Amino acid sequence: MEQLQLSGQLDGYGLFVYGVVLRRLHLPELAIPALCEAMRLKPANWGAWLELSCLEAVKIYDGLSAASLGESTYIMAQV
Repeated sequence: MEQLQLSGQLDGYGLFVYGVVLRRLHLPELAIPALCEAMRLKPANWGAWLELSCLEAVKIYDGLSAASLGESTYIMAQV
């Protein structure tokens, strides 16, 4: 799928599936751009919005953990 993405052969739904696969493989740095491009091509694809929101939330909680809030039971439960 990576080669299809690089050659521009994936439409918005294909990019969404590719982003989900990357997320499941724990590769958020690759999943985020794929999901953003999927949303740009197909803005009504709510699945892409939901997947991206989960990835962005994890980044926020990781930032809070790094800012000396890592011992917070609420933050640990969310991640």
